[in-house]
Parts: sequence; C-alpha cells; structure tokens
Amino acid sequence: MDGERRYSGAECRAEGRTLIGPAIRYDDVSRTFRERFLPGAFDLDSKTRYLDLRHNKLMAMAWTNGGGLELVDSAEMLMVKATLPDIPVANLALRELAAGRLTGFSIDFVPLKRTKDAAGLRTVHRAELNGVGLVDKPSYPQSTVEVRAKAPYTLSGKIPLNKPLTCRCHRGTCDRVRFTEAAFDDAIAGDDEILLITGEFESALASKARRSLTLRKTDDAIEVDARLPDTTAAADLAARSRAVDLLTRPVFDQELSEFTEADGLATYTKVHVKAVLVGASNVEGWPAATVRGKSARRSALRLL
Repeated sequence: MDGERRYSGAECRAEGRTLIGPAIRYDDVSRTFRERFLPGAFDLDSKTRYLDLRHNKLMAMAWTNGGGLELVDSAEMLMVKATLPDIPVANLALRELAAGRLTGFSIDFVPLKRTKDAAGLRTVHRAELNGVGLVDKPSYPQSTVEVRAKAPYTLSGKIPLNKPLTCRCHRGTCDRVRFTEAAFDDAIAGDDEILLITGEFESALASKARRSLTLRKTDDAIEVDARLPDTTAAADLAARSRAVDLLTRPVFDQELSEFTEADGLATYTKVHVKAVLVGASNVEGWPAATVRGKSARRSALRLL
C-alpha cells in the first residue's frame, strides 16, 4: 500500500552532525491537507524506519535499530533525533540545511483509521509510519525548521514546572512561585516576541521571533536555549560568567498572566512572558544551566 506524506516542519537543532526536532506535532492542523494526528496515532514497533533526503529512499541518512535514528513519542509530538554519518548524502543534507534549502521534517505514513468531520477536518487516529524525510516544504503552522549554525556564545537552562520556587518576580505577598505544566504553553506556541536581555529591552541578545531564543517544554521543565551573536555585549556576558554565577529568569506581565495565591505561594497557570533576563543574583534553589562560548569556560547559571 502506497504511503502518504505530510510536511510538518521542525524546530530542528543541528548540533554537530546530530539533528533534533519534532517530525509531527499532535493536534496541529495542516494548512494544506486540513488534517491532524491524534496522540498515540503511531505504533512504533521494531520495524526499521529510515530518515532520508526529500523522501528519496536511495538517499537514506540514518535508520532505527542501530543506524543513528531515534524516534521518541510523547503526548505532544513525535520527536526525531538523528546522528548523521560522514557519508555524501548526509554531508549534502547538512549543507542544504545550513543554507536554508531544507526547512522541515516530513512523515511517510499509511493511514489505518481516519475520520472527517462536518467542517472537512480529517483526523488520523491510527497510522503506520514508514519513515521520515528531511524536506523543503513545511505545511504545519506550529513548527518551522531552523538552521542552527554554531553560535559564538550559547546559553541554556531550565525553568522547573510543578515545583515551588523562591522568586522575586511576583508582586504581592508571596515570595514563592510555582509554574503549572501548561503555564508556558501560550508563550511557546504563540507569535508574541520574547527577548533575551541583560537589562534594557533595547540591548536584547536573542529573539524568539528571529529563532535565536527557543523555549521547549519537557515533562518537568521549560528548556531555555539561546544563541548569542558575535558582539561586544555577548563577549562581555561571557566574561562576566567567568567571574560570577549568572542566573536566567522569566520576565512576565503579571496583569496579563493567570495565577492564584495561597500560603505565600503564587501558582501560575498562564505566564505572559516578555523576556528572559540574564544576570547575577543571590537567589538559590533553581537548577543549574550553562553558558558556553569561544572565550568562555562552562559556567553555572541558575534560573529565576
């Protein structure tokens, strides 16, 4: 039975020869096909599946069962992690990804159960996954591929979810906050700009809109990754990280956020994030993050 293909795009990070990103986001509606996939639609059995270039099976770059391709399924997405070997087709793919000629992942599948509602929206309940392609035609709006060239400086860290945290970011009687699992969903999926700053917004070092700042949700945290430019400000930040521990903290509009207060704890169910602030602080209890750079050693950061 011939398979169908859906180009879903991916927030893909190229780390050396490793590609990481979602192949499909569940419940994301394709603009082209008016179709969505439900969580659990794919049964990832022991069948060998391939990652190839533009769905050309003669240009396979990685495969499951020991060939460098890992498919990780969750309630939110089907995630791809592929370590590409030093072969001509993989080298070509990396060059085209860096040049922007490849913009997304695409799934090759056979629908096993699919329904259609009165508005014409099709829902795939079950499907057989044949493989994944690295392609140039995304059609799902919530995930766009990005070339992540090696940056001179990078920041990374985590904002814990469902955990009481000491914080001075909340105005009121509470000195602790807790972010629920869905608190950052709108910030991650929405189109509002979020900046990485060291002080004033005018001195921003990274941008969500420009894809140099990324927020991603895991089971217990929001991962924050930033690629910094080769500027004096970024170099100064790297130098400061050698002298003091830097912290990163979410800067948000409390009036546009949703929260409750009880027993000195503010529980946020929605955070209207404006920026991520990087700087020194004496606040304790947040998980360590890292700063890396061409002139900076690894340095501990804490998230606030």
